Amino acid sequence: MSFAVEGIVDQAVVLKLFDATSVASGTPYVCDGLGNLRQRLGGFNAGARYAPWFVLCDLDRYECAPELRSGLLGPAQAEGMELRIAVRAVEAWLLADRQSFARFLGVDARRIPRDPEHVVNPKHAVVDLARESAKRAIRAGLVPSEASGRRIGPAYTDQVIQYVRSRWSPSRARAAAPSLARAFERCEAFSRRGAWS
Repeated sequence: MSFAVEGIVDQAVVLKLFDATSVASGTPYVCDGLGNLRQRLGGFNAGARYAPWFVLCDLDRYECAPELRSGLLGPAQAEGMELRIAVRAVEAWLLADRQSFARFLGVDARRIPRDPEHVVNPKHAVVDLARESAKRAIRAGLVPSEASGRRIGPAYTDQVIQYVRSRWSPSRARAAAPSLARAFERCEAFSRRGAWS
């Protein structure tokens, strides 16, 4: 199944989700942000009239997932299109695998939020947790220097992708991330039937 995402961390997450639910991955489209994804969504939706598509984006500053979903596709959503929204960002799905993510970051698991989808900015929360890490490589990679003016460290993307590929379990994480649980259930259902319904 072809899929589209905002960035390469999201791509790694979708591939792991597909693997956990036995969905065969097709061509990935990494759009570099919601604005670019929104511009290309009409074409993806047109393609979903002929073959199944999966699209993942972050809720970010929007009030609720139905509002964002309606704004992106509205009533024009094709039958073969599955649009999923991570509340509030895909990092919340990673935080939801609490023990595993705590070991990756090198922090006490009690520091990981129990309800990560209620965290206003999950990416910022990951960086703040990394500041407390006992691992020098995590602090150097995920935390930006003050002089950089950046919000994430120089190796944030690479290290988080490595975590997703090697340690993250969507099966465990879905218990603490309802939007992931819904995406997981939809992918499982697709795997059984070979179609969205």
